[in-house]
Amino acid sequence: MTDQIATVAAKADDAVATAQAAGTAAATAEASATEAVSTVAGAIQGASVKSAAAALSSRMASGLSFSAALDEIVQLTGSQAPEALSSVAASGLPTADQLISRFTPLAPKAIAEDLKAKSDDNALGHATARLESIFAGRPKSAQEGDSTGAILSRVEANLGKADLAAALGEAEALSDAAKSGLGSWLDDLRSRVEAEAAAETFIAEVGGSQG
Repeated sequence: MTDQIATVAAKADDAVATAQAAGTAAATAEASATEAVSTVAGAIQGASVKSAAAALSSRMASGLSFSAALDEIVQLTGSQAPEALSSVAASGLPTADQLISRFTPLAPKAIAEDLKAKSDDNALGHATARLESIFAGRPKSAQEGDSTGAILSRVEANLGKADLAAALGEAEALSDAAKSGLGSWLDDLRSRVEAEAAAETFIAEVGGSQG
């Protein structure tokens, strides 16, 4: 009888061990399945973020509204869009080509405004009458110096290389009077450069969070 009881007890222990093993295996399988689902979901979200980021960059470069792409990135990542992007997303930005083409006719006006702030009326009248021809016939290379003309030559040289950030850096050194001659062009250039920098940082941050 004792042997029979021991045998039954051993079988019971085996059954318990088998059940525990099965439970462990089931838990492991469930964890693996959950991890696989999470990995797939993460990959899908990462691909969606990359697609939206590509759309944002493309539409920014083309001067189109990029609100939808920016909103999609924010919703997918739970992030907050930088002000430099959100403030211009609906309207879009002037393209690099547009900024470059608008600059040449504005440069003489910047020089004229700078002269106006420094000269009497007679000197100004004589100087401004020759500005367009002088500026049109100037060397196309960047000139050294702190004069308005030299600074503008470096602005133009950087625009010619499509280096908008460097062009802005030079333009910011102009006098307030010369800046006023550039009108909204300088504000548009500043907005474009700031938005491009913000987009680069923002996309890198949200892209890295998907890795």
